Amino acid sequence: MGTLYQANCPCGFKQIDLLQGYGVNHSDTSYEIYQCESCHMLVNYELSQQIDTLFKPIRCPECKEALIHLAGEVDQQQHPCPECKKDTLSLSVVGLWD
Repeated sequence: MGTLYQANCPCGFKQIDLLQGYGVNHSDTSYEIYQCESCHMLVNYELSQQIDTLFKPIRCPECKEALIHLAGEVDQQQHPCPECKKDTLSLSVVGLWD
């Protein structure tokens, strides 16, 4: 099973559609969470999209800058908020997906 995250910031920013991991059948799609280095937008990418981009950088759909992979326990650290730009964005587990 994969994990469903919600991003929240004290400024009021909220994003509820962040997926990480595999579905029930591990041969199906896998998702990872990325964040833009410039505008701080949060983005999901499928594992197949990551493999396709081994030789070219993954770019933000909003501003076209580089994305960084949020690896590990993303709910254990603060991240820059896309709206207020402060390091006050937190991700929390809100469910599982399959």
